[in-house]
Amino acid sequence: MKEGKSFEIIKIFEKIRNEIKIDSEKDERRFGKIYYRGMASRDWKFEPSAYRKDLKNSEDKIYFEALRKYPTAFSDCVLHIDYIRRMQHYAVPTRFIDVTTNPLIALWFASGIDQNIDGVVEVFILKNEESSKLQVKNNFSDIAEIISSLATFNREFKEELKKHTEYFKRKMVYQGFEEFVSHNKEDKQLLGLDDEKFKLKKKISIIKEFNTIPFVRRLTHEVSKNMNNFREEVDPRDLTKFYIFDCLLDNDRITAQNGSFIATAFPESFAKIQQEIEGKKVKEITSTKEFDLRENIEKNYLETLGAYYFRISIDCCEKDEIMKILDNFGINESFVYPELYSNDFKTNRLK
Repeated sequence: MKEGKSFEIIKIFEKIRNEIKIDSEKDERRFGKIYYRGMASRDWKFEPSAYRKDLKNSEDKIYFEALRKYPTAFSDCVLHIDYIRRMQHYAVPTRFIDVTTNPLIALWFASGIDQNIDGVVEVFILKNEESSKLQVKNNFSDIAEIISSLATFNREFKEELKKHTEYFKRKMVYQGFEEFVSHNKEDKQLLGLDDEKFKLKKKISIIKEFNTIPFVRRLTHEVSKNMNNFREEVDPRDLTKFYIFDCLLDNDRITAQNGSFIATAFPESFAKIQQEIEGKKVKEITSTKEFDLRENIEKNYLETLGAYYFRISIDCCEKDEIMKILDNFGINESFVYPELYSNDFKTNRLK
């Protein structure tokens, strides 16, 4: 394989960044951060490892079995999100999807695991923070711990919680809300509130009602065990959104991989993103000539996730040469996995 072809793949990332930079200089409010996900197979779906067919009913069992078998590996963890990100980087199936801000790391994962099949690098370009539907949260945010805590509950609990969440979300956003406001003029006048304040007051009351549900109370109790300043209140709308968690870079492996995670409360929802990806028939990019930001940016927007989406194709015949080039850049197994990898964390030991 010609070396130029391999470098062409790497140059695609440079072109993406340059076009985003040029466009942002014209409209600084348009784009936010860029994240990448490397997949050894182009056929892998957009789903977290703990929710694949053979594991989706065992998330809580996998979680507690990892803690039971290897307690010393998690001895410094405090929050549930700390436990999960530690598990994620030891190949334990979790509810998170790995992404990185370093495109070369994503390229390494797409090229280095199985060189007999075509890979792909997914690119997620966020809108700016003010208009982004896909919100970026840090390690200590309430929603990060709420979503992480759900890993400790069994399938039946999560299914019931999801039913209540969807019901109360509909109560807050249903089309008849405007009619509700107009038909309660006396209450508005009595409270001395305009329409917007009255709607806000009503939504607050719905949130409070949601938090009286036993399943929600069990969830907030679990969160509060680790977060002393947690207010013990959950907005049902927050449980239906997708987030990117920029977690602590507190060990060599996460730091080297520039790791972040895409997450949502009910990971079955990732199937909706997969359906949208397949429905849009996003063309896979193989050269810099095929990437045109202005031409493709809007039609490549994933409404379900809230990000612009591109796919960079990695031909299996190119993988070996790409790995050699990455090694010249210092991106190799010892860099990506600076700690000694423990085979004890292999998935089959935790099923």
